[in-house]
Amino acid sequence: MLQCLDRAAPLAYILGEILDLPGPAAAEALDISPDLFRKRLQNARTAILTFTRTYCGLASDTAACSCNRQLPTHYEPEKFG
Repeated sequence: MLQCLDRAAPLAYILGEILDLPGPAAAEALDISPDLFRKRLQNARTAILTFTRTYCGLASDTAACSCNRQLPTHYEPEKFG
């Protein structure tokens, strides 16, 4: 899903959403202002939400799950019936 983000957004999303780093600390780590960090994180959250609602069958009943076509699997589904 991080691939749906523009160039600057993945690090902001990882630091702010996944690692739950406080805004000022994340901004300092990225060497940007706290305001810019908050805006990048907001844009990244919006993009991730839009992506999952469009392409993820778990997030939206109208979206067909296509993970099996995008990610390699470690098992053969036909063997598990």
